[in-house]
Amino acid sequence: MKDASQLVSLRVRVIPRSAVNRVVGWADSLHDMLLVKVTAPAEGGKANEAVVKLLADELDIPKNAVTIRRGETSRNKLIALEIAPEKLQAWLEKL
Repeated sequence: MKDASQLVSLRVRVIPRSAVNRVVGWADSLHDMLLVKVTAPAEGGKANEAVVKLLADELDIPKNAVTIRRGETSRNKLIALEIAPEKLQAWLEKL
């Protein structure tokens, strides 16, 4: 049976130079954005790489299934995930 992955968009707010790499949950003031903290600095794409790795690990998908579509130089990002929508929904409900 073929994987039912689709391209799904997720809005993310990134906090670089944090103490730990972790998905915090929904941002309080930005209800439609997921808050993600990474230890990497926002220099030379390091924070972006950390966000891609963290989301791939959390969702148990390959890193090449996570793409930053918009906001590479901003804390607010639009990320495309190649994942089954049901799998993403189940993960989001656990946050």
